[in-house]
Amino acid sequence: MESPSYHYRKKRKIKKRWRWAILAFVVLVAIGAGLFGYDIYKHRSQPQTGATKTSQLSYDRKGPKLTIDEPTFSLQLPGDWRETARINSEYQYGITWHATKHKEDNRFMTLYVDKIPRSLAVNRLLPVEAVGQAIRHGSVSENCAAYTEGGSFDPNKALRAKDTAAKWQDVTFLCDLPKVFDSVIGTSSKEGINIVSVTGPKQGKHSYFFVYTDHNVNQNDEILTEIVSTLKAK
Repeated sequence: MESPSYHYRKKRKIKKRWRWAILAFVVLVAIGAGLFGYDIYKHRSQPQTGATKTSQLSYDRKGPKLTIDEPTFSLQLPGDWRETARINSEYQYGITWHATKHKEDNRFMTLYVDKIPRSLAVNRLLPVEAVGQAIRHGSVSENCAAYTEGGSFDPNKALRAKDTAAKWQDVTFLCDLPKVFDSVIGTSSKEGINIVSVTGPKQGKHSYFFVYTDHNVNQNDEILTEIVSTLKAK
């Protein structure tokens, strides 16, 4: 009677095949996950870069509003915006609000009152002036790197640049040449860089500085201009 024989080689071949099959499956899963992650990254909301102009969406002026009532002023924001921070130091006092609407929440604004960072640089200017107890604004400039000496849309060159005084509609401001793609709009007036003073009937004269950041693909400058036009000094 023959003793049973075991085919060790055959077993080893089967084991190797299973190992290769498992390895191939793991590799395919990893590739699929990578492609999925890339697709999410590619289609995420992000700031525009380069010298190209961003598309502008119209602002719904009749939409819901959030009324802000502070000691020296009042103003209105889009209804979905919420306060997220307050800065109160020896040199700065500011309130920050953030958009919360889905796919539009890459927008936020800080309003500095009286204690204003005069050396804060921006990418674009909204010129303003006081009219009675309100503020009148001009048109928003293009990215100041396009018309300021030393400005460049080449990231390597921009990093070596410095904040530089620029002018738009006869109003001087600081152009943020190093952070050329930050999409920050600030207000200044002929009164001075980053400042406009408005006098209210009861609280007297106070200074204001709006800083608006929009990192949505479809940027909307009208949100800022509408907010600025609603400020009323008390």
